[in-house]
Amino acid sequence: MEIINHAIVGCGRIAPNHVDGFTRIDNVKITYAVDKDIEVAKAFAERFDIENYTSDYQKVLSDPSVHSISLNVPHDLHGVMAQQAAEANKHVLLEKPFVIDPKEGEKLVQTARERGVTVMPIVQHHYDLLLIKIKEMIDSGAMGTISMLRGHLECNRPPSYYSESEWRGSLQREGGSVLINQAYHILDLMVWLSGPVQNVTAHQHTTNREVMETEDVFTASLKFKNRALASLSVCGAGGSSWRNMIEIISDQGVIGFDISHPNQLLRFELKSKREMKLWRKQFAEIIEAVQPSSAGTDYYGISHRPQTKAFIDAIRGTIDVKEDQQHALHIVHTIDALYTSSRQQKNRDVQEITINSESYATT
Repeated sequence: MEIINHAIVGCGRIAPNHVDGFTRIDNVKITYAVDKDIEVAKAFAERFDIENYTSDYQKVLSDPSVHSISLNVPHDLHGVMAQQAAEANKHVLLEKPFVIDPKEGEKLVQTARERGVTVMPIVQHHYDLLLIKIKEMIDSGAMGTISMLRGHLECNRPPSYYSESEWRGSLQREGGSVLINQAYHILDLMVWLSGPVQNVTAHQHTTNREVMETEDVFTASLKFKNRALASLSVCGAGGSSWRNMIEIISDQGVIGFDISHPNQLLRFELKSKREMKLWRKQFAEIIEAVQPSSAGTDYYGISHRPQTKAFIDAIRGTIDVKEDQQHALHIVHTIDALYTSSRQQKNRDVQEITINSESYATT
């Protein structure tokens, strides 16, 4: 099997999770560490025994030996750098948010499909064993009809988190703040488990105005296409440094969970005693299993490992990423509608975009 040479572009706090994932896959080699700060790239390369380091992204794109890249860069660079990589026929694993501008996302997906390269969004919690099992239960019909969802995140950040960053808290560079950054996975999972959003109403507030121009408090109500209603609340200006929960309520039961590492079930009830016994046993087997240690920050967990494996499988043509891309574009449009609603103080519909799948070239 041909060796896939991979480059880590952006050597910040999430980058070790990418190294941890790719180094566990047979016939994959990380050959470049790339960062705009050459000393950061050098230190990262030395730490993880990567043979090349550079601050020149174009050098990596022009190197025919490089097959794929991880993009771990500030939000505003996602669209343009991923587009450059796709046009250079490099496969791209792109950290969240997929992009800030929906039009950039649509162009990126179209280019990837036309050129036959894999562009895959990071949604590592889709690979959490507990979340996979919860989705399996919902899809089985055991939960019946979902009527309501609640998502909440506290991620208290000190003013220095923004003032010491060149891009956090900047509308142009971060594209927002606690919604598009910290709560991205909460919104993503609500949609992944319940289906697409139809329209939204949202409010935002900035408490730390002296260090940021984007929001550190955000609330929203969402109406899904399946008629379920949801509330989303995010606070970066108080509360715990990291606490989250998602609850799904249906006519047949309720389930609540925490996406932090390790995963937890906060609530679980089903009307059917038979179904309750069946699924409780399966959940218990996952929750009680020994959790491997995280390669980086604890709350990132270990799910970059199966995500990176899926990315390599997509490059090798054994899985398809069209649904992942369509889902990512829907999240981008939902976030855009949420921010627009909060600024205009109006209810907003979520634009529905479908990229022509017939233009998709298999790898």
